[in-house]
Amino acid sequence: MHRHTSLGTLPATDREETWQDVNLQTPEGTVVKTVYKGKEPQSRVNITFNGSYEASRKASHQMESLEMLLDIILFEELREERGGVYGAGVNTSPQRRPRETYRFSISFGCDLNAWKS
Repeated sequence: MHRHTSLGTLPATDREETWQDVNLQTPEGTVVKTVYKGKEPQSRVNITFNGSYEASRKASHQMESLEMLLDIILFEELREERGGVYGAGVNTSPQRRPRETYRFSISFGCDLNAWKS
């Protein structure tokens, strides 16, 4: 029989915790990487945009709206019209710390042969 202990039972320390900026930088310009793995003619496409972001309720709403709109468009265009797409997703990630930035990602898997034309 396994005995489980929750994290709430860890002893308290008298130190103050805080976050630290590790100065992670995203590359500028366009970066294209192709990785070949496996034997099946499948592909995974990831497209990411990033940049400065001024946090506000309006900007957050605009990003969420764009995410929902692109989700619909990608489903209709890639899945219904193009075919060979296994599923598409859109994700927005506004960040406040250590700098106000955003990351906007589009990702989908597809049949590699359906996209060679």
